[in-house]
Amino acid sequence: MRSTDSEIVGYLRVVQILDSLPALVGYVDLDLRIVYANKLIETWYQRPLDELVGMQLKTLFAAEHYQTVEGLLGQVLAGKEVNEEREIQYPDGETRQVNLNYIPDSSNGQVLGYFFLVQDVSERNRAQDALRAINAELDRRILDATAELGHRNQELSKENRAREESEERYRIVSELMSDLIYVYDVDENGAMRLF
Repeated sequence: MRSTDSEIVGYLRVVQILDSLPALVGYVDLDLRIVYANKLIETWYQRPLDELVGMQLKTLFAAEHYQTVEGLLGQVLAGKEVNEEREIQYPDGETRQVNLNYIPDSSNGQVLGYFFLVQDVSERNRAQDALRAINAELDRRILDATAELGHRNQELSKENRAREESEERYRIVSELMSDLIYVYDVDENGAMRLF
């Protein structure tokens, strides 16, 4: 195998790896033209890859989509790495929460273009929202249970105080009654005798 053949095999292997990723991966030049993109771009943008490569982003993106990322494109072309989340509607009809990672390609201080990695984080965000809702519900239940326990504790305290007061009254009455108790006996003639 010649070295060019092994280079081609290596390149094809890299393309195969990039095409298997569950994210958009690619490269855009200074004119904001797509130089490379993995296969997933066909699904999201509903166009064949050979039509997308060479296309300017302003042509590819709907006006609203372009406005959403225009400031980020300016940042990456100025040499700043961008990592942002945005909600974008794509031509396949899906509105996705995406993490946009734009990495400048620089040589000798000159930006030549940028690499992009765009991940659909919609499912993760839905899971986080569901987790937040569950936590909020648990917090509400804990507060309700705490309030109910506080209410029951107050009722038990009242009952305990009432019981203690009743026991104290009974003790006082018992002490007073012991002074009032007389023992008497009746003899065979029916006469009572006090002791």
